[in-house]
Amino acid sequence: MVKVTEKPRWGFIPKDWEQREVPIPDRLVEPLKHHLARKDLKPPLVFPTSGGGPNYHFLDLCKKIAYRAGLNCGNCDKSDHSCADGPCCDNWFLHKFRATFATQHLQSGVDLRTVQLWMGHKDLESTMRYLKPARGSGIRDKVNNTFKRPRPVLVRTGS
Repeated sequence: MVKVTEKPRWGFIPKDWEQREVPIPDRLVEPLKHHLARKDLKPPLVFPTSGGGPNYHFLDLCKKIAYRAGLNCGNCDKSDHSCADGPCCDNWFLHKFRATFATQHLQSGVDLRTVQLWMGHKDLESTMRYLKPARGSGIRDKVNNTFKRPRPVLVRTGS
């Protein structure tokens, strides 16, 4: 779990002033522990600047990762370059990463109330906007599973 807490030193208050715990996948726990130990970092910041303060350029780092992963749209034209050539895609913004977190959990079957808690939403309607219609090949499996015929039960009588 990652704890989202107030950081008065930097003027950070969690959404709706609600401190919360957000689960992270098991495969992220060890690399994150290694990251914190290697950098000799201490909470409360996971990705601080070299001086220990908040990284106000974190979105730039995320855009670089998206670019290296080949996730840019390739259509954003800047004055001197496009997102096909570098990490400047307008489709990547911090809230998109948050929205992706919510959408993927909801599509994976995590219940709405739990995602609401993780997101720090006061009302369920705020969380419901991340519900997207299921698409793709997996949807046929879900439909077939819903209407799966029970196998006939064979009963042996006497021998």
